[in-house]
Amino acid sequence: GVRRAVVGRVRAQCGAQRLRAWCLVGLLCGLMVYQGGFFPRTAVWALVASGTVVCVGVVLWLFRGGCSAGENGDSSEHAQEGLRAYLPSLIPALAFAVIALLVVLSAGAHGMPVSQGLIEASPWLLAALASSLCATLDERGSAWLLRAIAWLGVGSAVLGVGMFVDVPFVGGAVTAGRLQFLFQYANAAGAWFACIALLCYQLDDARLNRCVIAPLTALLLTQSMGSLLLFVLIVAIGMALRLGSTRQVDRRTKLQHELLGACGLMIQGMVAALAFVAFVLIDEAALGMVAFAAGFLAFYAAWPRIRRFILKRQHAGVAFVAAILTCLAGVAVLAVAMQQRIAQAHATFGERLAQMQDAWMLLADNPVLGIGPNQWLHIYAGVQSADYESAVVHCGYLQVGLDAGALAMALLLGLLVGGVALAIVHRYRCIWSSLALLASHAVVDFDLHYAFFLVLVGILTTVAFKPKQAKSP
Repeated sequence: GVRRAVVGRVRAQCGAQRLRAWCLVGLLCGLMVYQGGFFPRTAVWALVASGTVVCVGVVLWLFRGGCSAGENGDSSEHAQEGLRAYLPSLIPALAFAVIALLVVLSAGAHGMPVSQGLIEASPWLLAALASSLCATLDERGSAWLLRAIAWLGVGSAVLGVGMFVDVPFVGGAVTAGRLQFLFQYANAAGAWFACIALLCYQLDDARLNRCVIAPLTALLLTQSMGSLLLFVLIVAIGMALRLGSTRQVDRRTKLQHELLGACGLMIQGMVAALAFVAFVLIDEAALGMVAFAAGFLAFYAAWPRIRRFILKRQHAGVAFVAAILTCLAGVAVLAVAMQQRIAQAHATFGERLAQMQDAWMLLADNPVLGIGPNQWLHIYAGVQSADYESAVVHCGYLQVGLDAGALAMALLLGLLVGGVALAIVHRYRCIWSSLALLASHAVVDFDLHYAFFLVLVGILTTVAFKPKQAKSP
């Protein structure tokens, strides 16, 4: 009877963990559908809905035994110890809440109504709520959440590839031959798909490891040069770290497995590149879909057998060298296919540097509370140093600084840098790589203006700040 009660309690806890994780995944889905929550009013509705769900959950928990559990002295003491242990994971939620407060103060200081200030602060409050909910997950629940987000990304990538050929047709999903997806901005879509590709590669999940083709193909179709270059750089660093870790016990066996993991990623990259060439260079939608679908399914089904065959004969090193040479040839082909886009990106990068310079001048003149939330659009013409048009600064950190002051910018930057550093220390491979990509891409784009990306960053940083207990997710 006691054993059955313990098993029942464990199952109930696992169910509650997954229910909270599903709430976070559902929040990301909802924001994704509504242009990533780019407009603050979308975040307001998401905040109201999420807050209602959380409040109902807390009430149900209290009625189903939360209060009675607190009456037990041992249980109460155990709960207090658990709370103290997980206090670090609440740091991201606190940082987001402080930034939201600074946004409201900035709005009031610049003559905006309190209601408008709360609307502008809603994405940050939503990120704080998501971070708080994520902090209640244990290590197993966090790992399950990361896998669920990765599967969401794979599904969205398949949907995005379909959107590229109008199956289904979504207005604004493709513009000027670039996949913009539901975000209706190609670079934001590129950052999302690059993040998912890193999650699929770095997570300890054999099925997700074989699904990188989908987000990589979608990433290439966005033709987001910043996301693509950052993805390649972070993958190279990740591979080096993983191969370097084989100096420990069972070096030869582990090295073989890591080399094959890298080979699998590069092969999937080649399949994605072939699909991209068919879509863009040859301009044959049917051929591109065949290359994508056939390559995806064939690799997913055949790679485990190929992997066992190579391991049995200990030819991982040869396969790795062959994959690198093939990748170099593929990069050359992609460079030709993206030649026009590369030239365009080079030109727009100069405009972004000019925006950053102008934004920095405005922030230097208004360091305490910035110029007010969303006021860049109305003010930048007075300090414009180059010919550009932009409603948002193409630098997430400077935009936050203008919206809420230098302290808000410092908090956001410190949170992301600290999250990456802690994830590296704790060896959370999937966390540090995804966070590093999002943090780096935010330097040259406005991803963090989307509530979707703020919630995603909140989840990743919360997991990174959690104390190390066992094997990383």
